[in-house]
Amino acid sequence: MKREDICRALSKIAWGYVFLYFNLNFSMGGHQLNVLPDWVCYVNLWGAILLLEGSLRDLKLLRNFCIFLGAVACGTWLGAIFGLELPHALVLWSLLVTVISIYFHFQLLTVLVQGIESGFFGTGAVNAGLSNRLRMCRNLQAVLQTATALLVFLWDYRTGGSAAVEGLGGVLVIFLAIAGFIMALVLVFALFKLRRCVREEPDE
Repeated sequence: MKREDICRALSKIAWGYVFLYFNLNFSMGGHQLNVLPDWVCYVNLWGAILLLEGSLRDLKLLRNFCIFLGAVACGTWLGAIFGLELPHALVLWSLLVTVISIYFHFQLLTVLVQGIESGFFGTGAVNAGLSNRLRMCRNLQAVLQTATALLVFLWDYRTGGSAAVEGLGGVLVIFLAIAGFIMALVLVFALFKLRRCVREEPDE
């Protein structure tokens, strides 16, 4: 596979996670508009999967999940523009989407880790210890997503979705948000470093 295509794919993945984890909100018509919408993440990840799936075959299994999550993210973003929110009765739907999201991102990062350890991305990536960094981010991401989903579900169940998170719940939300922000920074920088390692890999 051409090195340029691998670098393009890694760029798409890295920028995809920038859009997933970092928000920039503006008020528009009394509603908050995120100008870094999550659905752009899945558009980028879809492009990366198409570029890499011929060499990293396990990625083919993630194509449909990527489309699904992108469609859900797009629907949520459009709903926010028009002031529409998911009814409390559909909280189980939110949990289903969360489960699929956890699986998708866990497997995507697993494939990248396997690619590093198999030498697909070159010896530079192996020597940089990027597999351990991505593996740590993969595991922490799954834990944080699970903890956040459970916290939101339990709080909605207790309050009927009508009260703000307070007390211990508020402390946990802040802790999860800080941990998630740090994890996102480490993940994004690791992905850009992986791209740099591929780009600087000496020709055989």
